[in-house]
Amino acid sequence: MGRKGSYKKNLISDQLLNHHFKYINEEIQFHSDGTTSENGKVISYLWNFGDDTTSTEANPTHVYGEKGTYTVELTVKDSRGKEVWDTIDFENWLGESRNNGTSFTLF
Repeated sequence: MGRKGSYKKNLISDQLLNHHFKYINEEIQFHSDGTTSENGKVISYLWNFGDDTTSTEANPTHVYGEKGTYTVELTVKDSRGKEVWDTIDFENWLGESRNNGTSFTLF
């Protein structure tokens, strides 16, 4: 089962998220950098964050308010009307942030 007039392509990788682990209620940066079209110029982006919210920005930020695993989907459309899409599962499980402004590093 597929989408009519579109096809799946690897657009999203783990590196497109700014962190592998995130706290709830903290901003996450998503990236479409490097997304290109073989048929024409990319003219639109549609991110579905898996929590009933979307964005049409190329590189949006998003905040998840609850712990869980979310399927994030990016669909891009080119100037010739061709759509490509990809999904990635993103787990947001660390609970509330207790960061008081000090920096920290995950190893």
